[in-house]
Amino acid sequence: MGQLDVRSVKGESKIAFQKRDLKGSRLRCLMLTSLPRKEVARRLTELVQPYGVVDSQNDAWMPRGFLEPDEARLGEIRVKDAGKFVEGAGV
Repeated sequence: MGQLDVRSVKGESKIAFQKRDLKGSRLRCLMLTSLPRKEVARRLTELVQPYGVVDSQNDAWMPRGFLEPDEARLGEIRVKDAGKFVEGAGV
């Protein structure tokens, strides 16, 4: 899911997206999560207030922008923690 086609053409990197990545809420989600971590956390916090706070240093979210577009799937969640993936984290 969400695999990107990354190619180098004449010294420039090109990224190809699936059609579903470029429309509707999926596109908006990828745009949001492509922002710097602190900004993503701030905007996510705005969505969950007053019930919670998103910490840019300790919380993880998926997708993580255009370069890491995979979405979380219940029971298959892989969270990158300190450089390694933790299976089932947050489940």
